[in-house]
Amino acid sequence: MSNKPQAVSVTIMGKEYRISCEEDEQEDLIYSAHQLNVQMCKMQYAGSIDSSDSRVRYHQKHPRGFETIATYLSRDYPSVKTDSSFAYLSQLMQAEEISRTALVHRSSYPYCSGTLFWQLNDA
Repeated sequence: MSNKPQAVSVTIMGKEYRISCEEDEQEDLIYSAHQLNVQMCKMQYAGSIDSSDSRVRYHQKHPRGFETIATYLSRDYPSVKTDSSFAYLSQLMQAEEISRTALVHRSSYPYCSGTLFWQLNDA
């Protein structure tokens, strides 16, 4: 019995993906993709990400991170009503602050010649 990789089509969030896998793994791949799609659709249509969920809390490294972000968001963007807007606006706020910081550092030449960013992969 040949166990050659074959392309399998799965749909997640309305987008089709072609994934190559062994013939005997196709059923598991299709099932897993379906489960992922169900969970992502639930999150999308609920319009929220539960910030009290331990998996979400694990990603936030600072012990008061969510509270600090919420404080700044309520000051700068008082229209935050859902967790999904919280996620989007917190990233927008971070991008604005990175831009402002880079401008301040560049204007401090020759005392400061640039900015080193770390953890940009968190977005």
